[in-house]
Amino acid sequence: MNLLYCPRGGLCLRIVFLLTPFFIIFFRAESIAQQTFRIEGQVRATGAALPGANVQIKASGLGATTNEQGKFDLQVTADSARLVVSYIGYRSIDTLLLLPQTARLVLTMYPDASMLNELAVTGYQTIPKERATGSFIQVDNALINRSVSTNLLDRLVGNVSGLAFQGQPVNPTGSNPLSRNLGIRIRGESTLAASTMVSRDPLIVVDNFPFEGSLASINPNDVESMTILRDAAAASIWGARAGNGVIVIVTKKGNRSQPIKAELTANLGFVGKPDLFADANYLDAASYIDVERQLYSRGYFDTDIAGMANRPVISPAVSILAAERSGEITPESAQQQLATLSNSDVRRDFQRWVYQKQARQQYALSLSGGAARSTYRVSAGYDYNRHAVIGNGDNRITLTTENSVTPVTGLDLNFGLHYSDVTVREQNHQNQYGSIMPGGKYSDLYPYTQLADALGNPLEIVKDFDSGFKTRALDAGFQDWEYRPLQEAAIGSKKSKTTDLLIKSSLSYSLTKWLRVQAQYAFERQNISAQLLNTAESYYSRDLVNRFTIINPDSSLSYQVPLGGVLRLNEAVYVSHNGRLQFNLDKSVGFHGINLLAGAEVRQLKTTGFDRTSYGYDPLTGVSANNLDFSKALPTQPSGMALIPVPEGAMQGFMNRFISYYLNGSYSYKTRYVLSASARRDGANIFGARTNDKVTPLWSIGAAWELSEERFYAASWMPYLKIRGSYGSSGNVYQGSVYVTGTYVNSGLTGLPTINALLAPNPNLQWETVRTMNLAVDFASRSDRFSGSLEFYLKKGADLVQNLSLPPSAGFRAMYGNSAATTTRGFDFTLRTDNLRGKLRWQTTWLISHIADRVDRFDVSLTATSIQGQGEGRIGVKGKPLYAIYGYKWNGIDPNGDPLGNLNGEKSKEYAKIISNFQPDSLDYKGSGVPTWFGSIRNDFTLGPWSLSVNLTYKLGYVFRRTSIGLNYADVLAGKAHQDYNDRWQTPGDESATSVPALIYPSNAQRNTFYQYSSVLVEKGDHVRLQDIRVAFDLGSILKRLKAAQLYLYATNLGVVWRANQQGLDPDYVSLTSRHQLLPPSSISLGFRTSF
Repeated sequence: MNLLYCPRGGLCLRIVFLLTPFFIIFFRAESIAQQTFRIEGQVRATGAALPGANVQIKASGLGATTNEQGKFDLQVTADSARLVVSYIGYRSIDTLLLLPQTARLVLTMYPDASMLNELAVTGYQTIPKERATGSFIQVDNALINRSVSTNLLDRLVGNVSGLAFQGQPVNPTGSNPLSRNLGIRIRGESTLAASTMVSRDPLIVVDNFPFEGSLASINPNDVESMTILRDAAAASIWGARAGNGVIVIVTKKGNRSQPIKAELTANLGFVGKPDLFADANYLDAASYIDVERQLYSRGYFDTDIAGMANRPVISPAVSILAAERSGEITPESAQQQLATLSNSDVRRDFQRWVYQKQARQQYALSLSGGAARSTYRVSAGYDYNRHAVIGNGDNRITLTTENSVTPVTGLDLNFGLHYSDVTVREQNHQNQYGSIMPGGKYSDLYPYTQLADALGNPLEIVKDFDSGFKTRALDAGFQDWEYRPLQEAAIGSKKSKTTDLLIKSSLSYSLTKWLRVQAQYAFERQNISAQLLNTAESYYSRDLVNRFTIINPDSSLSYQVPLGGVLRLNEAVYVSHNGRLQFNLDKSVGFHGINLLAGAEVRQLKTTGFDRTSYGYDPLTGVSANNLDFSKALPTQPSGMALIPVPEGAMQGFMNRFISYYLNGSYSYKTRYVLSASARRDGANIFGARTNDKVTPLWSIGAAWELSEERFYAASWMPYLKIRGSYGSSGNVYQGSVYVTGTYVNSGLTGLPTINALLAPNPNLQWETVRTMNLAVDFASRSDRFSGSLEFYLKKGADLVQNLSLPPSAGFRAMYGNSAATTTRGFDFTLRTDNLRGKLRWQTTWLISHIADRVDRFDVSLTATSIQGQGEGRIGVKGKPLYAIYGYKWNGIDPNGDPLGNLNGEKSKEYAKIISNFQPDSLDYKGSGVPTWFGSIRNDFTLGPWSLSVNLTYKLGYVFRRTSIGLNYADVLAGKAHQDYNDRWQTPGDESATSVPALIYPSNAQRNTFYQYSSVLVEKGDHVRLQDIRVAFDLGSILKRLKAAQLYLYATNLGVVWRANQQGLDPDYVSLTSRHQLLPPSSISLGFRTSF
């Protein structure tokens, strides 16, 4: 197979043609000898040789790069030379030498923190800032350590332009490689497929290779830097996986000729309890009882009270009303009991018995160093987090080692091993606030429920069946059928364990001073195991046994489901192999510089997974019952027939194989003009033979011009000005197949295999392609009083995968095809200002990002449910944003308390017609559901040993749909409670003072749907948040032995300081799918870091 497919007249041939003259110049120049004086020397830093430093003779263009011993050798024709030495992250040296040399020349360089952002790491190569044409954002170790968290990506919040956090992160739990959701986006999204088919996350690269595992397994204390690749020139080297951007993580390594160095980090954090009383979806007990009264008076509960065969749930309030009507209690007693319930608030019990203050502990210790020809670093980390729910928590153990050795000059061997063990315990996994469903007509817990008595003893609640039926069943010999949430929380047993082993090795050899060959291999294995044990004492097991218990004629009992617990096991294994062979050429002759890399890589990811359910499980013996009949309907209590839930027994798995060939190069002249280009061919087993025969057009071109180096440039107040641009294509991988696909399952009735979700084949299915153009300006003022960059970008998503409906005559319901398209445009502006210098130093970092996306083509038909968030919140209307939010036009409330919409240009209450009319005359387009403007303003102050950092983040230019009360009285009991109940329309005239319609019975589902998705419930999402504050003290100022020691205090989740909506809502924590969305409480951490 050719290294790089290159059709006649293709781009790569043109690149080779253009670069050939420069090769001739290099080799011709090298053959010309100019020897008068010889300069020999060594460059050192932190007591060790510094290989790779750039040494140049100023004004002549002659230069060299230091070798592994930090040595260099130059020849000049003059009797003096001004030597300039530079290296990324160190202060440059500019010195005048008189020739010939009379003594050994040793030049020592010192770190310069202000230079750390001048390095771009792509995972294939390291690019100095002056040679970069693409869009890179460097996050150095100081910025990573500014935050305190066990999650590495959390440390990017408010610190990277163009990067937005969207949704909550989800770690992988199954065999689907796309089950992981990082919850972050780089310059928006460029796919319209479901997240289980095409990833929306950026590619994560750890030490040069894609990382498939859980990000929870990476200890932030082991990370040296992160680089975010945002455009085609930066990310196209990763080809078909770079359409969403790339985050390159570089872990810490040892240094050569360095004595042993120890680093110690310890953090202790405290987080408050969640504020349940800020929940807008909670309806107070008095109002809730009022709803039950309304329904009771209209006969809504009559059949339940009469004793239906299924003995449904009857709430305590309804039981009191029924007892009053039957004469069992007096009206006065009923009123007194209802008044007692009205004064109850279940949130107080949850706050006291279920929730606790969180505690977070993090410890890390590392040892590093090296000899003249070797380096080493070993580290260990331990994290323990006590969660907000009593009984829940997690811990993590990480172990890493990094080693390198140079057995002979020019040959480097590297080996690394990373191991992590993450255990999550959820003793209380289903008895939290908002997660308990009583059953029957009730989908949410009654607000007057008591969880415990005054002594903390667990109390039962009415669940699944009425209390009278459960009492009679207990008398008949059944197991205790009562449900006590606090008792369940105490005996729950749910846990998961994720282990990750990453082994890396590389070999590189210098064929010449300017040509190096490198071979790399990485192996990763991740095991994810989850266990949910419902013990024999748990309500789940007792309820299951009781439902399938038979009362024999002699009053004895027969158990159709065996006594014991129910055990559920889930297991997933990820195994990946990555291999790469690469040639690196880096050569400078005079004012010319060229950098080329060419290589090939192969990669395989294999995942397997299974689920198991065991009935009658005894944890002491490990034995369960396997002789159950799941195919026959069995008699159940209190009535009817049912199947025993069929246990899981399926195996799942994926096998993804990739092969790639790539070429990447850049040419620079006087480091002032830079041209770059890359080309890549990707192949995979995901697609069919026809698609694999095609060349995947993944490429990029870029250029940069350092304008400030031109003679005509006269803006002395801005000594650095650079213009750069790039254009190219990358892609997204489709997690599917070109063949007929479906899911095999066993029928619950026959036990025979059947196939579901059958999709038609498509042999032409291929990569999604994202073409990106980026134009940028980098600038810096004199003395770096201000500096920054402004970047404009345009992204075109083409050949996007979408689900296409097929006519019944096709024999399939749907197929996947490449026919959707999107456009995203925007800009990122970064500005750093040095406001004060002196004893008090004040620096400000401004991040401003703007994004505007739209759907260019999407063939999925719009229906009456489209406005309700079909397609994971994305409607897919041509010409509108991907996350467009629509609302039914709102015309207020009529004198009868009914909401008014718009149909054919007129006010209307024909709700069914309005809902089915997805046309502009019935709908209001309200805006994008994700921020179109976002960023941060961070101020950093330093005074002596003290430092203070304050970060404000903002999100602007978007809307969100808030929740409200269900307009049917019955809906309130079914989980649609809301404090808006107290603002509802009640009497004529209220329509002028409220936007909450009247509640009604009998129910009208269309009337409620119209209101829930009307424009009146769409609010502006604009807000400003105090993201975090950090205060630090340098202990070295008072403890001389601790030269590098720091004590710091870090606080985050400090709340919204301004919001556009008038409801007092935090737009980041409003959910239409969760009944109760809790705000994260503030947290504060105390930390200590030192090295010695």
